[in-house]
Amino acid sequence: MNNVPIYLDVSTEFEDLEIVIRTNDRKTGEQLRQYLGEVRRRKIKIQIKGSVVIIYEDKILFVESYLKKINIVTAKETYVIDGPMYVFMDILNDMHFRQVSKSMYINVQYLKKIEKSFSGNYVGYLKESSLQISISRRYVKSLFEFLRSVYR
Repeated sequence: MNNVPIYLDVSTEFEDLEIVIRTNDRKTGEQLRQYLGEVRRRKIKIQIKGSVVIIYEDKILFVESYLKKINIVTAKETYVIDGPMYVFMDILNDMHFRQVSKSMYINVQYLKKIEKSFSGNYVGYLKESSLQISISRRYVKSLFEFLRSVYR
């Protein structure tokens, strides 16, 4: 396996990155797939009470700002940091996070279902959580347009 050919194919026809592994050894293929998956996961460093915490971006369900604090919510834990929301959102991958209210961005990978609420707003149900989020009618149109473009 010393001379493994590696090819790069760049074209505007591709919408996203795709990696294909061709091998006659399943174990090697699985190890390589796992390794590439870990490499692609983005880690975010945040400071909480003088210590640094590392969070995988793909584990964040949503980010919410409240009283000059930012709540970073995962399925297992909520982290609270100081600072303006726009600074933190510049760090996150725009591909997966969409604004759903003035103070909240959600990771659309965790969006399971959206239902209309009585007030004209919508309720979003998240995978891996019993949490429900409110989606403002001001942001629902752009969210639906994004979801249609990604999940055709």
